[in-house]
Amino acid sequence: MPLTARRLVLAAVVLAGLTALLVVLDSVRETPSRLSARGGELHGVYSVIHADGGRFDDTYTPVVMHDGTLVTSTNLHIAPGSQVTLRNDALVSHSLAASTALGTRKLLIVPVVWGSRTIQGTQASDRSFGNGPLASWYKSASYGQFSWSASATPRVKITAPTGSSVGTWLGQVQSRANTKISALGYRPGNYSAVLYEVPALIGGAAGYGMVPGRYAWVKTPLNIRVAAHELGHTLGLYHAHADECGNSSMQGTSDATMAASCFSVNHECGASTGTANASCWGEYGDPFAAMGESWMQMSGKAPNAGSFDAPEKAQLGWVSAANGRQQTVTQSGDYPISGYEDSAHTAPQAVKITTPNGTLWFEYRTWTGIDSVFQSYFGAFVNGGGFTFPNSVLVHIDHPVNGGGDLGSLLIDTTASSTGISQACSANGLASLPGFCDAGLLNGQRFIDFRHLVVEPMYDAGAGQEYLHVVFDSTGPNVSGMTATPADGST
Repeated sequence: MPLTARRLVLAAVVLAGLTALLVVLDSVRETPSRLSARGGELHGVYSVIHADGGRFDDTYTPVVMHDGTLVTSTNLHIAPGSQVTLRNDALVSHSLAASTALGTRKLLIVPVVWGSRTIQGTQASDRSFGNGPLASWYKSASYGQFSWSASATPRVKITAPTGSSVGTWLGQVQSRANTKISALGYRPGNYSAVLYEVPALIGGAAGYGMVPGRYAWVKTPLNIRVAAHELGHTLGLYHAHADECGNSSMQGTSDATMAASCFSVNHECGASTGTANASCWGEYGDPFAAMGESWMQMSGKAPNAGSFDAPEKAQLGWVSAANGRQQTVTQSGDYPISGYEDSAHTAPQAVKITTPNGTLWFEYRTWTGIDSVFQSYFGAFVNGGGFTFPNSVLVHIDHPVNGGGDLGSLLIDTTASSTGISQACSANGLASLPGFCDAGLLNGQRFIDFRHLVVEPMYDAGAGQEYLHVVFDSTGPNVSGMTATPADGST
């Protein structure tokens, strides 16, 4: 199938872009209309909802969540996660605190049905999933620094949600389910996150999650690839995008350069303003991240997800200078780096470098632990099977500018040419942007931010250690006094 046609098919099936703006207002007991009429105040957290899959791509539905009811509101034009105070529907004040996810948080899973529709989950199976595969995935991804402690309610039956408004539809599921479980003694406000397992979702989505916030909605059956993704949204993570730099060469030769457009992408691949060979970004383009494409592309092969990427883990506090898992590099040198998936580490696992073009993150993927799925996933399709997926260094741009205020990271395709891995991805439909299957830098290859930076991965066999050879280069050579036409043999 041609690449453009494949993109259209995938977009119709799985691409997401819906964002619905929310204010979560759990502390006030009066209705918004009464508060507005008497000049009262509402306090809450401004959030966004992402829809994953279905027909609502890149649309916005402003709403206010108040005591489990979604009410139409206006876009407050502030950062999601901000603590807000509203008076007469107007923004009075707001503040944004750093968001981390450390320790153990309480998760409530609510199996919900309506009409003749049913789900696979039960109270016992949902509790087992939350405390088993889901908790284990988060514990592994966070190097043991974060996990969920899950409870589950009995299955509840509600009146079927109706309407064409995403906010209203989700609000009906939430408020009606909350009414039922409250009667059973469960208090949603006592949990850091509430996940509703439902038989279907408006627009055909696989899931919805607040960014950041308390609530997520997932279509039955529960599995890691969707649940880890939606709960990642509740922790404040956006999608893990990909940056296609067009025809610019990214590595392999001494004169390879990175186009400036790699740092300023402003349209999605396949849009009318760009072509397959032009710089563009892919909403789910990172095939190795749970917040990117791995959460959905494995659906027919393995219900799993790759780890969160380095800028995402830094946002959650899982890699930091304080715990020794992150290092900020500001001068030339050779810097050891440990395998990204390793729980124990002898060197930092994420290297952060800032240039005038932006902030870059480097992570050395060894495809072990929760990332081992890629060995079987991609290896089975390359060279007829039995292929060993190579260790490589993934490069991400932190918080790109794509015109929508999205704070999701961008994976850079550092391999300009087509390889057996990317060809297998294309032939088997393993990724909407197959070129990113071989996005990582191999040892001896160079990543070049032209006039600013050169990074080359290398391995010291004697020490058994991977290194990043970093050279900062912002000035040209000094050519003063050089002879214009040197004689043959001159130095």
